[in-house]
Formats: sequence, C-alpha cells, structure tokens
Amino acid sequence: MRQSKPTYYWDASLFLAWLMNESSKPGEMEGLAEVAWLVDRNQAIIVTSVMTKGEVWQSALPVNVRVMFADVFKRPNVVLVDLSDPISALGGVIREDYASRHAKLKLADAQHLATAIACKVTEFHTFDENDLIAKSGNVAGYKLIICKPKGVQGILQL
Repeated sequence: MRQSKPTYYWDASLFLAWLMNESSKPGEMEGLAEVAWLVDRNQAIIVTSVMTKGEVWQSALPVNVRVMFADVFKRPNVVLVDLSDPISALGGVIREDYASRHAKLKLADAQHLATAIACKVTEFHTFDENDLIAKSGNVAGYKLIICKPKGVQGILQL
C-alpha cells in the first residue's frame, strides 16, 4: 500500500480524540488536526483496521458523532482494512515475539500492528503511550514508527 502520499495508521484512540475534540497534552491535538487537514485535502491517507470501527462504536457517542464517523469512511483516502488470514497470522507472530521476551501485548494491539505492517504505512499514530508507542522502531523484526501524530508544516488559521 506504499503511496507517494504519507500513509498513517490510526487506532481507535485517534479517532475518538478527533471525534470528541478532546483536549490533551500541548501539541497532540494540533498534530492530529494537521493530519486530518492533510487527509481533507487528499494529501495523506489514513488506514485503519475494521477492528477500530468496532472499538469506536463501543464508545458512548452522540448520534451526530456516529454519523460523522461513518461518513469519514466514504472518503477514498480513508482505508478500512479487513482482518484477513495473513494479517491475523502476522498478529500471532507479533504476540509470540513479545511473549518470547516476557512482554505482554494485547491481541487487539497485535492485530492493529499487523494491519499497519501489512499496509506498509509511513507511521502508526496512537495516543497509547504505555502499550504501543514504547514499541516503536522494531515490531517483531518489522520496521514500524509508532508515535503520536505531529504537526509538521503547521496550519495557518486566518
């Protein structure tokens, strides 16, 4: 799925923060807003697993926010990836790798990482500092940058 445009994997924490316009640490929402701005202008691609959709739907969201979330997947540059056999198998390999080092990794996190690796994303974006960001760099032998979204060019508000 390597494209000329940057391709970002978003997990549920990003979608929920965006949908609920959450406030968090300085710079975090600005980075998220910049990626959303790039996607809105068709200058970037967001990839996520069908699992993300389920995780977001589990949240208590107002009806208008649910509609907005459903509408985002109508965009051609927001890609919803099914959990296929190869992705599921890669998720298993990732969990086994962490288990062999006496480290725990949730099944859902392993499947998100596997989806991002299979899609060859530029970066995996999350606000999950404890479980995911700490794993950035080498995920079971696969190079994967895991980080919070960051503003690169900035958005000029007029």
